[in-house]
Amino acid sequence: MTADGIDVRISNLGGITSAELRLEPGVNVLTGANGAGKTSAMRAVSRALGADVPVEVRDGADHGSVDAGGARLVVKKVARASGVAQVSLAEGGPLADLIDPGLKDSDSAAKARIRALLRLVRVPVSEEILAQLAGDPEVFAAASDELLGQGTTPDLLTAQERIRQHAHRLAREAESRAKTFEGRLQAYEHRLAEIFAEIGGEDHLAEIGAGEAEAAARAAVRELEITRLAAEKRFELEQRQAGLRASLAEVEDPASYEAEIGRLAEREQAHRARIEKLERETASERVRLAEASADLKHLRERQAEAAARAEQQREARRILDLPVTGPTQVEVEALEEAVEEARDRLSWARLSDEARLLGADVEAAREAARTATARAERLRDSAGGIAGRVGQILAGTEASGLTVVDGRLAELVDGEAMDFERRRSDGQRIRAALRVAAKAYRGQVVPLDGRYWLALDDAARAEFAAIATELGLYVLTERPTEGDLRVDHVRGEEAW
Repeated sequence: MTADGIDVRISNLGGITSAELRLEPGVNVLTGANGAGKTSAMRAVSRALGADVPVEVRDGADHGSVDAGGARLVVKKVARASGVAQVSLAEGGPLADLIDPGLKDSDSAAKARIRALLRLVRVPVSEEILAQLAGDPEVFAAASDELLGQGTTPDLLTAQERIRQHAHRLAREAESRAKTFEGRLQAYEHRLAEIFAEIGGEDHLAEIGAGEAEAAARAAVRELEITRLAAEKRFELEQRQAGLRASLAEVEDPASYEAEIGRLAEREQAHRARIEKLERETASERVRLAEASADLKHLRERQAEAAARAEQQREARRILDLPVTGPTQVEVEALEEAVEEARDRLSWARLSDEARLLGADVEAAREAARTATARAERLRDSAGGIAGRVGQILAGTEASGLTVVDGRLAELVDGEAMDFERRRSDGQRIRAALRVAAKAYRGQVVPLDGRYWLALDDAARAEFAAIATELGLYVLTERPTEGDLRVDHVRGEEAW
């Protein structure tokens, strides 16, 4: 590098076999036919002077090199798939987008300028910067796991985009939770309205709880079961006594049976004596003995029948003498009504308990929905405020006075933030952008997108070149022409 120029030698890089170029302060326009090596030259010089751009060894060579301003870069051959490249204008870095992204929509242009500035500055993101950029602990946790968890150091542009995505994702999740709670709230309120309609309104809640009402209902059921058993026993006794009274007239007096039993007993004794006598008599009397024995057997049977009938009479008298006690059917029916009332009170108490619980659920769901909605709004606001936080982080960096205010790029001039698009002239924007690019590329050679250069009119090109010359920069761009690779120099004195 001399006081007024940079000598460049390129060998076997991209489409260049060998080329010698001289760069001078101002704008250096690489010209030549399609395939002459304009893009390769831009990339080679930028890479040699520190820019992070890809370069490749020319097909057929095992290595290539570039010497520029005292710096030497040797690139070795790497295996790659062959093919025919359609060479047009190179992507000359984000400088052009910073000056003019070429977008009619003002908001879109503002976002493009911010992205271009972040691509140029490339601020490494530490944990502290990431926390400041996130502006929310949950967003920071999600972003740090992704961006810092692999041991890499992301740049501010990548971090900004990922944090915005995480913030919007978390906001969507919060909105989904809010909708879930709102759905529950509607279901709770609907069920509560059904309960109030059934019990007659909120003022008719039961005073006792379902537990107490259930205990009372169980006690009423037990009392009813015991009463029913007692009533059934009373009914059975009444039925038996009624049947016995109906047949009482047909039953003989047991005293007559007892008298007959006595008479039969006397006759039995007489027969026994007679049998004993007859047994002592002759054989001719044995027939009469058999007859007497048959009569005795018959008498014994009659005696047993009389004894059984007498016992039945005594049992009937005993049953008839039993007192009729216990609940009546009327009392049972009254208890059945009491059980139904207890069950109704239990149902009422259960509905009342459910209504009280639903009241608490309604408030909880309403509060949860409100909290989730507020959380979603905060996250949306946080996502929208990333640009402002980027501006705070850019202070003191290579942004050279450029910052972000209200989502738009601004330049700090004497402590006042000037809107980079609306309140700065083309020349002011070019000057500010070139200052940033000079620091970002760590040298005096700054690549410029050829499409931007070709879109400028003669006056704008002259102004751009004059500013670059004043700042001592070597802006490197391109335009397609006929012929071999060469460099045209534009210092600003003429419009080229």
